[in-house]
Amino acid sequence: MRIEEGFDETLRFGAWSPELKARWEEFSSDRINRELRFMHMVGLAICIACLFFDAQAGVLELGLALRLGLVVPAYLVGIALLGRARGLTRTLAATLPVAIFAGVASYLGVVAQGAQTERYILASALLIASGIVFLPLRAGATLFLGIAGFAAIAIPVFPVAGIGPATIGLYFFGLLACTGTVAIKLRNDRLKDSNFILTLKSREAQEELLALNRRLETLSNLDPLTALLNRRGFEQAFAAAFEAARQSDDPMAVLLLDIDHFKRFNDTHGHQTGDRCLVEVGRLLGGEFARHDGIIGRYGGEEFIAALVGKAGREAEAIANRVRAQIAGLVVADDTSAAEAITISIGVRIGSPKTTSRDMFVTDADRALYAAKHAGRNRVVMLADEAAARHGREASEPQARPDFAAGTARP
Repeated sequence: MRIEEGFDETLRFGAWSPELKARWEEFSSDRINRELRFMHMVGLAICIACLFFDAQAGVLELGLALRLGLVVPAYLVGIALLGRARGLTRTLAATLPVAIFAGVASYLGVVAQGAQTERYILASALLIASGIVFLPLRAGATLFLGIAGFAAIAIPVFPVAGIGPATIGLYFFGLLACTGTVAIKLRNDRLKDSNFILTLKSREAQEELLALNRRLETLSNLDPLTALLNRRGFEQAFAAAFEAARQSDDPMAVLLLDIDHFKRFNDTHGHQTGDRCLVEVGRLLGGEFARHDGIIGRYGGEEFIAALVGKAGREAEAIANRVRAQIAGLVVADDTSAAEAITISIGVRIGSPKTTSRDMFVTDADRALYAAKHAGRNRVVMLADEAAARHGREASEPQARPDFAAGTARP
């Protein structure tokens, strides 16, 4: 799901779409649960450490009973539930241990009496305030913690001290701590929500840029006329296929294909018709070699190059003859409705990548293509390892065969 264009990152969480809220939950849920478990472990440690102050206030025995009997189990249950908690379960698991801790502290303050009462109640209010500010909760859970926290502080005090000059300040401080900090927390949440939206927008912009770069890279490897690989793209794909075939010891075939008398075709029918001819040939070649998981590209001008691996490599001569026959049946018409059949000559080099280099595959396929042209065109000439070795020896002799002589221009 993408963020709607023009979405205002300052909108409140409640105005978000259900899909965006679900994305926030997916993005934040595990992190929130980890933070809540950590905060609960900190609260658990503080609760046990407070036994020292209970001893100073003379309520150690009661403190042991309440802290170990109520607060510690509440925190342990909360930590356990926060493993994968969501929604109401997360809210209760996150807030109730803190409220129980504050209520126990408030009650111990009432029992201790004297100056200790104010200290315990103030500590309870600060505990709730800290929970509101630091616990990573949404607005509803934060408000629930504020209400539950104030109730936990006030309920133990009210039956004993009621509301009077001595307690009104404590109630007010507790209410301020439990409600005033909510406003601070909600403000912080607004900033975090804005940052979340900005982060998503930034990620989406980066993904769009990467996708555009990948598309541009793909386009840079394609021939714009035929939509086949261009020479650069073919060489990259051929290098990868060659290395894979060498590792697996699969046979490979390289085919060079050249449209016969294409210059004469262009001069007769015009370059636009020549382009249509290239497009039609490219479409036919692309479909045929795709069926055999081959690589096909435009090598330049009217020349195409292909590579086949494995079983298709062994069957390369049959595939080449089928392609030649299909193109021989291709008729291209110009704007005057004058139509002309075209033919293609193909040179094929079949061999093992373990014994033949990539350059030699192409060189030998070019030699075979030259032989097909020299023999009358519209045909397939194939070189395998043995024939390629023989022609290589002949080309190095003083009386080299003219159809394979180095540097001879292709007719």
